[in-house]
Amino acid sequence: MAKREALKILITHNFLLAADERQKLLDKVDTMSDEEVENLGKFLALEKKHSLQQVQSRIDSIRD
Repeated sequence: MAKREALKILITHNFLLAADERQKLLDKVDTMSDEEVENLGKFLALEKKHSLQQVQSRIDSIRD
């Protein structure tokens, strides 16, 4: 999958950004430099990973 397409998916699935902020980012993806796409993609992927880990930790603590 192309990095720009992957970035669009990460933006679309991001739940921390407001809908209008997500749309603004989606509108800019095609004009971003490769470096900007790479940096934003890494940031959003890390943010998603961290959020999922936090949710799992909370679920685990509830089960205990």
